[in-house]
Amino acid sequence: MYYVYMFLSAAGAFISASAKQSVKSLLDCREIIIVFLTIFLLLIWIHAAVTMIISVFASRKNQPKKLKNIFRSVTLMTINLFLHIMKAKIHVTGAEKIPDNQRFLMVGNHLSIFDPMIAMYCFRDKELAFVSKKENIDMPFFGRLMLASGCIPLDRENNRSAVKSIMTAARNIAENRASMGIYPEGGINKSKELLLPFHHGSFKIALKSKAPIVVTSIRNTDKLKKRFLWKSTNIYLDVIKVIPYDEISDLKTAEISQMIRNDILNHLKSA
Repeated sequence: MYYVYMFLSAAGAFISASAKQSVKSLLDCREIIIVFLTIFLLLIWIHAAVTMIISVFASRKNQPKKLKNIFRSVTLMTINLFLHIMKAKIHVTGAEKIPDNQRFLMVGNHLSIFDPMIAMYCFRDKELAFVSKKENIDMPFFGRLMLASGCIPLDRENNRSAVKSIMTAARNIAENRASMGIYPEGGINKSKELLLPFHHGSFKIALKSKAPIVVTSIRNTDKLKKRFLWKSTNIYLDVIKVIPYDEISDLKTAEISQMIRNDILNHLKSA
């Protein structure tokens, strides 16, 4: 979508310049740039407006029966456009390790609000959705699209509600509705540590759904907001390993948590 808008903006700018028969002068070059930016920003505004209108028709409460729906398509297109505007250059390694035709639980470290968006877009063919904090789902417009895309709200202040969210995520995997992602750190890591302690309960999703765990790491997403106006940011999303359910079925959630945390921590240290 980003390149479509770029092409339309460029075409509009040169058509405008040609109509004035003034392409050669420096002043005309400035005019081309101004027209290009005006058209591009207008297209972005129209995209945002259409996205907000579409989101109004998404349910505030109910999970979608199928993940392939117009709301998820719009969400993925908007994520793609947003990441291009933010000048994110995403490098994915290890994607071939992810099992085909099998639902899974994806876990990883958490550095910014962009992490789930990047994972959802990069692994869109896997129909990945996330367990996300309730505040994200409560956001106007985009929160509705997240819910309609299969994301599940998690209320950290309500244990009963949190357990229900974990069970819903496990059911989504077990019933082949979606693969689910969760960040066991429980929030964005704003510390100087590579990795925060894990919440063991996250791994109940894999045990309840009898699903493999896709272990990932992500780097540099915390730099996006600071750098996008000036230069691009290389984002590294690595699939470290895939742990089959048989290897964790007899383990406690605390044991699974510690094992996977060590895997991610060691990978981050060696990166």
